[in-house]
Amino acid sequence: MEAREICRLLVQLLEDSGAAWSQSDGCICFRLRRGGAVWETACRCLDGRLLVYGRYPFAAGDRARALARCSEINRQVICGAMFLDGDGRPVFRTDVALPDVYDARGRAAWAIEYNAAVLRRFWHRLAPESTL
Repeated sequence: MEAREICRLLVQLLEDSGAAWSQSDGCICFRLRRGGAVWETACRCLDGRLLVYGRYPFAAGDRARALARCSEINRQVICGAMFLDGDGRPVFRTDVALPDVYDARGRAAWAIEYNAAVLRRFWHRLAPESTL
């Protein structure tokens, strides 16, 4: 699939779910909420691929400790990677191949759900102690 087709598919998926979204810097952005947790998600559509970036709403605190925790998390997850952005906020990236339209919607939904599950699973491992 071409990037523009993937963007249309993603927008349709978000609109069907009732999610508010915006487009910024080549990404489709929206917020996800589970329980009391709210975080930002940005998706980048490339030819044949969708990249999903889930970003925590806080800086991780001590950088060395946060990087060590990112490494611990990366040893446990299979489909993505945790890293710190330029502001010290933890980000989890999920990458999914979307070569054709037949299962693209399901695979895109899976990538967003997987990304959200990882963020929720490790929320307390990365939150600064002052926010716990």
